Amino acid sequence: MFYSISLLTLTRQQFATGFPFTDTLNYSVPTSPYNPLALRLDSALTATPTVTGFNNPRGIAVSDPLGYVYQYNLTIERELTKDLALEVSYVGSQGRHLGRRYNINPQVVNKPLFDPNRLNTQTDYVIPQIRRLNQLGVSTTFGDIIYQENSGASNYNSGQISLRRRARQGLIMQVAYSFSRSFDAASYVDAGALGSSFQYPQDPDNLQYEYGLSDFDRTHRFTGSFVWELPFGRGKWLFKKKGLGQKLFGGFQLNGTTILQTGRPFTPKLQTADFTGQRPDLLTSPLKDVPAGRYFNPFAFGDPSWVTSIDPANPNLYGTAGRSLIRGPKYHPVNVSLIRNFRLKENWRAQFRVEAFNVLNQSNFDVPDFTIETPIFDRTKPADERLRLAPNTGALTRILLPMREFQVALRITF
Repeated sequence: MFYSISLLTLTRQQFATGFPFTDTLNYSVPTSPYNPLALRLDSALTATPTVTGFNNPRGIAVSDPLGYVYQYNLTIERELTKDLALEVSYVGSQGRHLGRRYNINPQVVNKPLFDPNRLNTQTDYVIPQIRRLNQLGVSTTFGDIIYQENSGASNYNSGQISLRRRARQGLIMQVAYSFSRSFDAASYVDAGALGSSFQYPQDPDNLQYEYGLSDFDRTHRFTGSFVWELPFGRGKWLFKKKGLGQKLFGGFQLNGTTILQTGRPFTPKLQTADFTGQRPDLLTSPLKDVPAGRYFNPFAFGDPSWVTSIDPANPNLYGTAGRSLIRGPKYHPVNVSLIRNFRLKENWRAQFRVEAFNVLNQSNFDVPDFTIETPIFDRTKPADERLRLAPNTGALTRILLPMREFQVALRITF
């Protein structure tokens, strides 16, 4: 059982860098007429500055429980031969009272909603009005209010198997495979800073709807590696004796590594002026009828603002699509290297390396562009034409790993 020790750090992050503990006062030089000498220390102390940070405060729970994680495993290890070992494990963990941040005062837009009782005219639309979900009952217009509490939970279960070959005849090898599922309500305290699909929960009043696959979940993962001292040269099978053969072929070593794993999950989001993290409505399976050149079907999603009646004060804001709905492309790099070791003299050694990264030259893509623009409010168009797609919506445009690369190096040890 492991306890979190990050409460002090998180409190500092929330409070120490913002109002009222830290503040910035901005004083401007008069511009009409322009007089740079008018801004002096004595005049600045009597001037009225622009105060920043007051309208965007941060908060933290007053009585927050300490977060903790249970970790457990059951492992059976068996020696198959004198240099070969098999290990089979069940590994799991449960996290409780994990930290997360969310915006308790998100920006909400009353979008233009279609009135089915009218024809397509300008009067069919409600003028969008931006407001905040909560104004705390005070006259000051607050912006985002980022709040933090220890209310998250996680659940991880996996089956793991590995096969290890100890060094024998110059060969070391290990392969491992894991089948796992990881669920949580918030994979990171501040997810957006780490490349997650959404920085904050969609609905701050219904945090339980955020429970789903972790952003870092990888259901299948295989790893393999080997180090092989090639059987040439002194003490090996071939070219044991000094001579031309030993000089040409002795001291070589071949290495290799590979990772084969499923991609990370994600959910498309709407490109709107709304609060960050709005998910669309799920209309059908996003993996069916996928248009050419796209990884998922963008038309499987709809805008939550499509309603059958006008209610500007209470628009339908939250989409029905769950968190971590689609899994991204698999990741499968293979790297190899060839090393030649030389003995120059008694205390001098040289090593020449040729390394190839992603040697099979396979494309390892990040998740596709998952931003869907706001819809065109025109009921005369077919359903699959109501969404106005960004040029790259659903397309694979970013790579996690460059294409094949070679590298050479020379190392002298003395």
